[in-house]
Amino acid sequence: MHSSSIGNYGEQISRILDTGTYYIRIDQGVIQAQANYQLSLSLSSDMGTVSICSTVDSESSSAVNTNGHSWISYDAWSSYNQGAGEYKSNSNETTFGTWGNSPTGKGNGLFENLEKNRQIAFQVKREASLDIQQEKNLFSQVEIFKKQGDGAWKYTFPCSGFASSIWRTLTGEDFTYINSLGLVVTPANLNEAIYIKNGKSTTGYKFL
Repeated sequence: MHSSSIGNYGEQISRILDTGTYYIRIDQGVIQAQANYQLSLSLSSDMGTVSICSTVDSESSSAVNTNGHSWISYDAWSSYNQGAGEYKSNSNETTFGTWGNSPTGKGNGLFENLEKNRQIAFQVKREASLDIQQEKNLFSQVEIFKKQGDGAWKYTFPCSGFASSIWRTLTGEDFTYINSLGLVVTPANLNEAIYIKNGKSTTGYKFL
């Protein structure tokens, strides 16, 4: 990119740059001419948006008659739309959820993109932006649950327990619900907790 302005005129060049090394070269076009330059750079370390999602209107992920499902969604930013001034994900969403009713006929546990592929819509969700270290933490937590196999889903730790656990690790917000069985979060009470945390709105944002 280059400036086409010559003479006593100010010019602003706004461009989103890919990762790399860049140099600035200033050519003085007239002998003994004076120049005044100001360079302003804006950097963002955010890698994507994580969401905790829940609904009581979808198919249940439980082996018992418990309504609803809760899961984690991660939307990685891949490109920047300069005209709109915002990042576009280009369908890079990945969903993570635990299931206890053998949804694919291959047992229980953590499944990737099952919610996305089945087009399960959230009733409530809460979002947060993750930097590169927080993104690594997300995937590290997901791997822990993957290694648990069928044990990633339990009656006392269903899909909503998994989603709230991941969310708490990443953001510090705690949606766990304590009852006589121990630490249990159902999609129904998680729905209500997210709704209240969002200021009685279906969507909300957590600043980290």
